[in-house]
Amino acid sequence: MKFLSKEWLEGHQALLQAEFSKKSRVKTKLVEIYEDCPDGKTRWIYYSLKDGLLEEFKSDEGNDLPEATFRCYGKYESYVKVLTGEISPKASLMDGTFTLEGNMMKALAMLGVYNRISKCKDVKGTVY
Repeated sequence: MKFLSKEWLEGHQALLQAEFSKKSRVKTKLVEIYEDCPDGKTRWIYYSLKDGLLEEFKSDEGNDLPEATFRCYGKYESYVKVLTGEISPKASLMDGTFTLEGNMMKALAMLGVYNRISKCKDVKGTVY
């Protein structure tokens, strides 16, 4: 299945629900913006975590973005490199590969949570 396809998003959401199924202090709202997708479009994924649980998950295309604590902009290919382990999320934020809207110190503190989200992107059968 193709990365960011409807089928992939359904698999990703199922993995997220399993990963974020226990109450904790984790609370954040994040939008990842994938620019220059293979079809030329801009796509985004919105994650809302509250009390450690996945509260809301949605995806769309275009620039009508939901409100969030953090917005992370980057090229599709850069996100693929993070997912395949070619580059690290932290280094990518620091070197400008990704542009972050939101508090950088809070974002760095949330890297553990982001790594858990990224782990859920490893949907079986994904083709990048």
